[in-house]
Amino acid sequence: MQSPASKQNMSADTEKLVTSPRRGEARTQAILDATIELIAEVGFDRMTVGSVATRARASKATIYRRWPNKTALTLDAVRRRSSVVHSLRETGSLRGDLELYLREAIGGAESIDGPVVAGLLTVAAHDPELV
Repeated sequence: MQSPASKQNMSADTEKLVTSPRRGEARTQAILDATIELIAEVGFDRMTVGSVATRARASKATIYRRWPNKTALTLDAVRRRSSVVHSLRETGSLRGDLELYLREAIGGAESIDGPVVAGLLTVAAHDPELV
């Protein structure tokens, strides 16, 4: 028979399991999304690993285990985002392909990607790791 104290411990352990933070790919994606959002909002220079951790509801240690610095984190976030955003389809004609590409580029400039690209281009002149 379990004592009331052990029942309380079991319920606390169960609660921890239910409210535990995201893990694996979901955690990684939350961190990368937070990185893109913060670059769009405050720029690369003012974004910190601490602010990314807060936004992603992760610890700085979690981020530093996966990325050695904010530049590596940013590059990974941009690479992953661009591979998702720019998966263009072929239309069967060069003209159609170019029109589709331009529509996608204009749409990207009007989305969160516009401020991200503009901010990174500005910083890239001073940070060779971003090029």
